[in-house]
Amino acid sequence: MTFEPLRYPPRILCIGEDPNQTKMVDLVIMEGYLHKQSKHLKLWKIRYFVLTESTLAYSKKSGKKAKNTYELKDVDVVSDQNYVVHDHNFVFEVKHGEKRMFLSAPTESERLKWVQGIKTTRSKLFATTDDGDTEGKHSEAESLGSFLGGVFRLTAPSKMQQRQKRQVTKERKEERKRAHLSKMKKSFSAVWLEDVLPSWGDSSAHPQDFVEALCFAGIPKEVRGRAWSAMLGNRLQINEQLFEICKTRAKAVLLEMTLAKDKEEKSRRSTDKRVSLPTSPRLAATATAEAHVAEQLIADNERNIKLVQRDMPRTFGNHPLFQTGAAGTQKTYEVLEAYTCYRPDLGYVQGMSYLAAILCLHLDSFGAFRAMVSLMSTRLLFDMYRLEEERTFRYLTVYDSILKHELPQLYDHFQEIGMDPKMYVVDWAFTLFTRCVPLEVVLRIWDCYILIGTPFFFQACMAILIMYEDALLTMDLGDAMKFLHNVPKTCSAHDFFEAMETVNLSRPAINELLSGGDVRPWSPVGRRPVEVEYPEAYEY
Repeated sequence: MTFEPLRYPPRILCIGEDPNQTKMVDLVIMEGYLHKQSKHLKLWKIRYFVLTESTLAYSKKSGKKAKNTYELKDVDVVSDQNYVVHDHNFVFEVKHGEKRMFLSAPTESERLKWVQGIKTTRSKLFATTDDGDTEGKHSEAESLGSFLGGVFRLTAPSKMQQRQKRQVTKERKEERKRAHLSKMKKSFSAVWLEDVLPSWGDSSAHPQDFVEALCFAGIPKEVRGRAWSAMLGNRLQINEQLFEICKTRAKAVLLEMTLAKDKEEKSRRSTDKRVSLPTSPRLAATATAEAHVAEQLIADNERNIKLVQRDMPRTFGNHPLFQTGAAGTQKTYEVLEAYTCYRPDLGYVQGMSYLAAILCLHLDSFGAFRAMVSLMSTRLLFDMYRLEEERTFRYLTVYDSILKHELPQLYDHFQEIGMDPKMYVVDWAFTLFTRCVPLEVVLRIWDCYILIGTPFFFQACMAILIMYEDALLTMDLGDAMKFLHNVPKTCSAHDFFEAMETVNLSRPAINELLSGGDVRPWSPVGRRPVEVEYPEAYEY
């Protein structure tokens, strides 16, 4: 069963007091902040752009009156322009008659999203006009307005709009506010490189709220590695010498594997009989015990490295950096082999390759290894990768409670078709969505998860389900499993964070659940603040 995503929402029909003055109101296709080059001063200013089904408009801030509005039928967009450069940003050009407007986005994916959005919406507008649908829709609106006598205003609020109206706690309202970035005079890259990273750790220089808003806006790819490293920190004091030691151990294991294979081959061919010398029972027992421990360690390391070698070809198999023999593949091998030697108690577990590969996209080998160690010591990953049933099922129980609270209808449907959280949530947790969600969205999720931690993981799970709730409600177990293990490529970061806005449980509430609380309807009287404490081994 396949599902075609709804790319364009239906129009909303507005009927005023005079039925003869009925008009069609366009719904928003996409909106957000972009840099716009000033016509005279050649400075870049941040403006809020809104793309509807028939217009492109911008204002100084979200919610303000539009300063300029352009009809899409008169607009053309140029994606590959070499006329204007904006440092650390990605530029595209919008033409309106003889006027030229240069806009820039903080990331290439954001730029492409706007370019594609304008082109697609414009082509759809022309297709509608050519078919004569517009006249039919207006005449239909006028006849409906006459029939109702201009008394009602007909709207079809989406589930997303309905969710936004639900009562939420004060903490959640504050979280939603923090997710929105206020107006800035610099590009995002400049803010990170010149202001945030040099003074990292000094809360007086840049409050946590501001950094959180920057992460929700998306970290530019050219500073993402440095930003992630700063946010993860280095509490375990990982240095390059330790990294080299772990790499040397991994190489020694690989050499041991090669020698053992050669030795086994020779022993098969050899027909010589060896004479065994008599030894004392005590010495024999000691030697046997020591040999057994050494053999067990070598066997464990061999097993880990073999698993890495088997799993890597399945990790980002279509990405050019992770083809056989490519630089990204070699770097990821190096990081994973070093990590399994650093934490032989955990060893290699399927899914680690995705985490290491994402880090290697943005960091050098040592930086990725250090980040891997810090990331794996975060609460969620530390518990999940220990593969202890009690810890894993604790997270699944919390997830089930949150799903029942946030999406009761979908929860009931999953119960009906036999969809258990462990069938898909474990995979989401082990890879932090990397295996199941488009890379563009994954990177934006990581920007926030690395800063915020485990509670954001549960909010992200709910956001994905909110986006596709209607489709999932029509699926059986097989289709739902397939869908949640391979979220459509049309999933965008804009849609994800729009859905995230409607998640009702705050991060403190999720922490309370993890500490053993329960989900209750919020009220000022009934709310019990619970201080959550976690073991020292965790890194928040």
